[in-house]
Amino acid sequence: MSKAEAKSLKINQAVLNLICGTGIPPTIIDTDEWKNVVSAIDKTATTYGSTSFVDMYIPGKVGRITEEDIQVLSTVENLTISYDGSTTKAVESIYTIHVTTPRHRQTDLIEGNEASGMSHSGPQISNKLFKTFEGHGSHWHEKLSGISSDSTGNTELVCEIVAKAIPWVINLPYVCHLLNNTAKDIGKIPFFANTITRLHSIIKYFRKSSYAKQHLTALQIYLDFKEGHVLVGNTWFSLGGGVAKTVPCSSQGLNVAWE
Repeated sequence: MSKAEAKSLKINQAVLNLICGTGIPPTIIDTDEWKNVVSAIDKTATTYGSTSFVDMYIPGKVGRITEEDIQVLSTVENLTISYDGSTTKAVESIYTIHVTTPRHRQTDLIEGNEASGMSHSGPQISNKLFKTFEGHGSHWHEKLSGISSDSTGNTELVCEIVAKAIPWVINLPYVCHLLNNTAKDIGKIPFFANTITRLHSIIKYFRKSSYAKQHLTALQIYLDFKEGHVLVGNTWFSLGGGVAKTVPCSSQGLNVAWE
């Protein structure tokens, strides 16, 4: 390999690490602005196009990292497998599969499955899990001791299917999801209705008014309040408690301003 080839390989490896490490769109390297930056640093340097990174180099890097993780995990006993579904900003349905070690609780992503337009039933998801086991060695599933996911109907069914097919795998309930559901049920008690309505009104007002938000932020900095208002997400039901905790602290700043 010539010096020029080695230099080009080193530069493109750095670009690959930049894309994967920061999550920037690969198409940025096709822009004139990117080319001007590279040219200003080194006029002899060139980088691959975004298509090459997307179709070849990023999948290749993912494959190598996954294979290295699998080799390490194959030496560990009592692994726990977990999986979850999500929707991207492009409205694409994906399922991710992870494996967690028992001693250091290290979790590795070993599979990402784009599943838009497909049925997300229990049998369909469990088949994907079994194919993942088979793809990493015929005896790899013998390292597993537990399986867990959130508490929706289809994912609970997947845990049951896998635990039945692999008898030594323990079906582990997803405690965080159950606690969130419990907090949601507590929030429905009529006693808290007025408080929750007021909290939502306060959060909504400061979220919509840039004037109010700017002045509240300035007061929080002046009074050394570390945490501002917390927004309540659609699925994080227990955040109501976090909101109730932060609003009084922020309100102290407003009281100072009013006085």
